[in-house]
Amino acid sequence: MSGSLPEDVSIGNPVFSRNSPSVIAFDYFDSYTKEYGIFGADLITGEVDLITANTTLGFPSYSKNDDKIAFSALTTQNVDVVATINLAQNKISGSGSAVSLINYAKWPVYFATGERTLGLAPVSDFTADIKTGESPLQVKYMDLSINGPTSWQWTFQGGTPSSSTQRNPVISYNTFGTYRVVLTTQNSFGNNTNTKENYIVVTNPTGIDDAENKQVKFYPNPATDLINIVYDRDFSVRLLDLYGNVLKISNNNRYFDLSDIKSGLYILEIKTEAGLFRQKLIKR
Repeated sequence: MSGSLPEDVSIGNPVFSRNSPSVIAFDYFDSYTKEYGIFGADLITGEVDLITANTTLGFPSYSKNDDKIAFSALTTQNVDVVATINLAQNKISGSGSAVSLINYAKWPVYFATGERTLGLAPVSDFTADIKTGESPLQVKYMDLSINGPTSWQWTFQGGTPSSSTQRNPVISYNTFGTYRVVLTTQNSFGNNTNTKENYIVVTNPTGIDDAENKQVKFYPNPATDLINIVYDRDFSVRLLDLYGNVLKISNNNRYFDLSDIKSGLYILEIKTEAGLFRQKLIKR
């Protein structure tokens, strides 16, 4: 079996063992003698041995523990069956005799269900049941991390409590603002941190009144890069953050540019001769 194959011999359908990357099994066929067989080989040592003789191509498959091989075979009445044979410790030699396992079947493949440890550090991810709302705001966080984390370390800017080691904590927010959330997960293979800026937006229910001047309108809300202001007289516009800081000012401009503004919750203030229009504005 070493070197080039004899003229009438073919081999094929190789399959690796489940637990030894240097061990394979394969079909053998001699077209001159019409002999079939399943052989095993160790690719490192070069050893080759017969696992079992056969009467057709076997398409061998190692069991999950490499203690046996399943293969296609024929009965003496030429009925297709799936047969098995035990393996010696070297996994390239047969042990005992082959036995029929399933009638009227062929091309077997062993498989197993279960979990396999891959040795990967976790990848942190999470979501929340609510991300924007008026204070007091209660938020439930759900861990979405992968690769089997075993511990969780949360940090909640502006939250109560401000940190947690629970997998799915519930946090309260009592002060209006825009807040960051950080999750670090860990297992025996490493750790990973995911930081989401401006993730929670808490508004003050008493801080802003609805518009008194119904003639003033703007759209869209939430907005992306531009809002349109609808008013047919003179007006001025101010964009404020939730702490009252003025971020932008415009006069009589019906297109208000937000392209340089970060995502979050703001206050749009429009002043006309009829009064002051103040409304919450969400920038995406």
